[in-house]
Order: sequence, then structure tokens, then C-alpha cells
Amino acid sequence: MKIGYYHYYFKEVRKKDAPRICHDIRPILKNYLKYGDQSWKSKITTEDGEELLLVKTSKADVGMLVATRKQEIIKAIHKHTMTCVELSERLQEDESAGFAAYFSANENSIGLASTLRGPRTAALTRFVNSIIFQLGAPKWRMRLQAIGSSISVDQAKAMAYVARTSVKVSKENPAFDRLKKLFSMESDDIASFEIIVRNKKNKNLVYVFTNIANGVDGAGMEKMQIRAKAVVDEALADFYVDADGKLSEEIGTGSEKFLTRQVSEKFHKHPTLIWEIDKILKREHYEELQIPDLDRIGDLAHWPRHLQPDLVASAE
Repeated sequence: MKIGYYHYYFKEVRKKDAPRICHDIRPILKNYLKYGDQSWKSKITTEDGEELLLVKTSKADVGMLVATRKQEIIKAIHKHTMTCVELSERLQEDESAGFAAYFSANENSIGLASTLRGPRTAALTRFVNSIIFQLGAPKWRMRLQAIGSSISVDQAKAMAYVARTSVKVSKENPAFDRLKKLFSMESDDIASFEIIVRNKKNKNLVYVFTNIANGVDGAGMEKMQIRAKAVVDEALADFYVDADGKLSEEIGTGSEKFLTRQVSEKFHKHPTLIWEIDKILKREHYEELQIPDLDRIGDLAHWPRHLQPDLVASAE
């Protein structure tokens, strides 16, 4: 089991060239845990309709995001008799099987650890955006950006969408001489070429990346990076391809107490996380703005007033 690290921010939807704005999500998540309407909570779902629930853990700064798996066939196996039954048959009427991810957050970043079938960053983003949409902030969306994630060439080729790709090759790479000839350069002073390819608006460059990757395959490929997303409804993120720079760590498996302690310690004591976030904040377009719509959701009194106005009015 691994913990990965992510930067999060908010953008205004349907606004061209909207800046990124940092806004702390922790008050919103804390209010979700305090809010008592379980029926409303059960209506927050994944893309395929499974329920998403945020649950308290034994460690105050670590949350557990759980996704049900009602649509999957999950068996309970007896190892001695080699028999199995539907796990759903062992659950009570109001119980469901679920898979969990553990995460910790600060004002602009998140550390998240998930099992293979547990909810990932797309689910967490969907969870937060569903809350703020239903609580009266429909024009804002939270976005997540992976910090220094490293993937293989095959994983990069399998991305759903690629917006930008860059590659740096030295003299040992077969593409180096072709690039010299392309630019009519014969100088021995050239140490490397770095090429950046950006897409036109909303155009997918997966096929372009595939051609580039095939063309630079071999020694002397010093750096390859893409801005892409693995799933269409995720936010774009930067990935290193077959290169160092990966900000993720093994934390093993174990009890909830063990996992929450590992997530908390790895996230809050990571030696380079603050530095990596600072690089992103300097590179991208941010504005120092307040978001009153999200400030209201950070006030627990707003929740029943917005979600149950009739009950609040009758109580008053």
C-alpha cells in the first residue's frame, strides 16, 4: 500500500482562464462529520453510482473515505473447506461492503493511501465537489494535482487524455542526430535537446506522446514528462515518465491504527513536500482571493439552513 501526495486548489467553472485559488478544505470535511443527516450523506456517490462516505478514524488528522461495492461480486471464502458464499449474505440489512482510503490534509495539499480497489483521488475530488455543489457553491470545483508522480511509458500511453508532453534527449539518444539535422545544426557545443509539445484547446495528444516515446526509446532519454489524466473526469496532473521524482512511499498494510499513524507521519513529516508545493505555487497562475461561498460551508450553521430550511424554520 502506498501513500501519494497531491496539491489541491479551487477554480471557477465556465470561466475562461480562471485562476487557481487556494482554500482550506478541512473545515468543510469536519462539518460533514458533525452534520447528522445520514440520509443526505448516503446520496453522495462515485461515478458508477456507489456510495461515498467519510468516516472518523482513531487519529484526528486522518480521514477514511469509503466506497461501497454493491455492484461487484465479492465472496467470503472458507480456506479449509474451499467453499465460498456471497459476502452480502453475511451482512445485516443496513450494511454494505466497502473499500477504504486514508488521507490527511493541510491548507493546500493531501496525502492519500488506498488499496487497489479502494477509492482514489478522483473519488475524493468528486466527494468534495458534490458537497460544495449541494451546499450552494455550484460554480466552484476542487482540483487535485499529483506531486511528482512517476509512471511507466505503457501507463502514459494508456492515459485517457494528454494535454502536453516534453522530452529531453542527449547525444546518446537516437533522436539527437535527427533533431540536429532538422535544425541544420552541426555544432558539437550542443549537449541536449528539450522539446515541448502543447495541444490546441481540448485536443488529446495521446497519439503524439506515443509517437514521441517510440522515437526516443533507448539510451540518452534524460527526461520525459506529460500533463495528463488517467480518467476523463479527473483534473490534469503532471507525471514523470520512467524517471525519478516520484513522491510516493510504501507504508505497508495493517490495522486501522497502524495505517492512520503511517499516513499522518508520512504526510506531516515529508522532507520535500512543502518545497514541491512552493514550486507549483510559483509556476502556476494563482490569485490571493477569498471564496465567500466556501467560507459559508465552513460554518456548520449553514448546513441545516441550506439543506433543511423547512425544519429550521419550524424549529425557530
